[in-house]
Amino acid sequence: MQWKSDKEGDGMVSRKRLMAFIQNAEKTWEKVVFSYDLNSPPIRIGDFDYYRLPLRFSTRIKIFRYYRQFWNNVYANRMICSAGFKNIRGRLYSPDADTGGLPNRVLGLKIIKQTSTNIIVDAILGIPGDSIADGETIRYFILRNPSTQVLTINLRRSRYADYRYDPCKKKSRILRRKK
Repeated sequence: MQWKSDKEGDGMVSRKRLMAFIQNAEKTWEKVVFSYDLNSPPIRIGDFDYYRLPLRFSTRIKIFRYYRQFWNNVYANRMICSAGFKNIRGRLYSPDADTGGLPNRVLGLKIIKQTSTNIIVDAILGIPGDSIADGETIRYFILRNPSTQVLTINLRRSRYADYRYDPCKKKSRILRRKK
């Protein structure tokens, strides 16, 4: 599913649509990392138990394509690097680890600038139970393809560190699209 902008009226994306888009984008990392079945037998490596991911997320390419529904190539690669997946016997396994409550709920949103191809948004993110005052302000630079109306997060800026989006320590082996 690709996220498309509103086609009615002046061609601008609604605040409600942007809130839903950012909320879904922020939840993609956890949806993949915690999609494993706890009833499957774990494999212990170091201090962590690793559980096999479902076939839907069985390879890095499949996960990369899933992340690309919302994020550009750079962020999709970073999110794969930060997850700590292990390739065991040709399948990906995810660590059973505590993430410490990642802010992924949109508490508020302000559209800073919107053109036919670019949207700049400030969103306040928090964890369930947070008020707007407890949230973190994140600035998103979103690209909109004028012909397809597909939205893609091109840049995410925050004063707060978030390991999901940190640059990879080693070069990722995910293939890039040919131009």
